[in-house]
Amino acid sequence: EALQVLKGLGVPEVYDSGEAEYDSTNYFYSVLEYVEGIQVEKNLASLTASERIEILTQFFHLLAEAHQRGIVNGDIALKHLFWYQDKKQLVVVDWGSAKVGVDPQQKTEFADDLARAAAIIFSLVTRNEYPVPMKSFALPDESGLYPELPKLPIEFRNICFWAPRTAPESAPYHTALELFEASKRWDGT
Repeated sequence: EALQVLKGLGVPEVYDSGEAEYDSTNYFYSVLEYVEGIQVEKNLASLTASERIEILTQFFHLLAEAHQRGIVNGDIALKHLFWYQDKKQLVVVDWGSAKVGVDPQQKTEFADDLARAAAIIFSLVTRNEYPVPMKSFALPDESGLYPELPKLPIEFRNICFWAPRTAPESAPYHTALELFEASKRWDGT
C-alpha cells in the first residue's frame, strides 16, 4: 500500500499484488519493479560530492512525502538506497515494514525514521563512510567530511547529534520536510 501511495517518488513500481494459496497456506504477494541501480552502501567510494548531495536531497524529498502522507518506513537503511547514475535518480526499496495511516501531526511516530536517516547522512558526508554501531552519529569537523562538499546544513548536524537515541527535549527536532528544505538550500536548487 505504501508503494502505491508513493508511486513516482523514488520507490519501486508495483506491477501486481494479490493472494495465492500454496500447500494449503494463503500468501500475499507483490510483483515489483526490478531495481538495477547501484546499491549506495556498496558503492560509496565511487560517488562524487554532487551525487552525494543529490542522493540526500532525493532521499529527504521521498521521506518528507511519505511522512506527510502518513507513512512511516520503519526500516530506513543505507542498504535500501539504489542510485541510477545515468538518470541521477534515487530509488528506495524495502517498504515491507511500512506503517500506513499514521497521523502526520504525531512527530513521535516518525522519530525512528529520522534517527535512522542520521546514519545515511553520516555515511554520505564523512570520510569514514558507513559507521559501525555507535552511541552517536555526531558529525566530525570539516576535515572529517567528504572533500568538495559545501558546508553542511545545521539541520543535518542537529539530527546526527542526537541520533540514534531519541531526541532529547532540548534538541532541535527537524521533520523530514525541514531536512528536505535544508537539502535543497545545500544543493542550491
